[in-house]
Amino acid sequence: MSTLVEFDEEDAQTLDERTDAREEHSGPLAGDLLLLPNGEIRRIAARHNAGGDRDRVQPTTPTCGSSFFLCETGRASYSGGLDPAISTGALKRTGRTKRANFWFFHHGFPGAGRGVYFKVEVPVWYVTAGADIPTRYEEEAEPYEPTPASTERIRELRGVE
Repeated sequence: MSTLVEFDEEDAQTLDERTDAREEHSGPLAGDLLLLPNGEIRRIAARHNAGGDRDRVQPTTPTCGSSFFLCETGRASYSGGLDPAISTGALKRTGRTKRANFWFFHHGFPGAGRGVYFKVEVPVWYVTAGADIPTRYEEEAEPYEPTPASTERIRELRGVE
């Protein structure tokens, strides 16, 4: 007998409700994908709504495991490491989506071994050229000169041939 739960019809209904709620939000959300100037793709780990020019997102760090819990509101709660914040004003939507991993508790009851895992379509965002980005990214983007790999990746994610 397995102690792990399986995704079922009730979980599917919960997923539909939460993804519908997610679609009601505008702007980048935790769990969305972020294309950095060096062509690396990360997920948005947190969004800090500080108002105007102070709005920021923090990408996941590539050296730390992570997970995204899909909340009832459609937003996500992130567990894992964070990299320095980037202004939301520096982000543009590519017009593409990709499937990304999320989870929530089976039938809404928390407990060890009660997580169900699934993929959700999320928008892909990119950091605009010349954006004011944290020092950690300066080697990758200052001065910003697109490489053939990053230019190709941006075109692919924007749907440009």
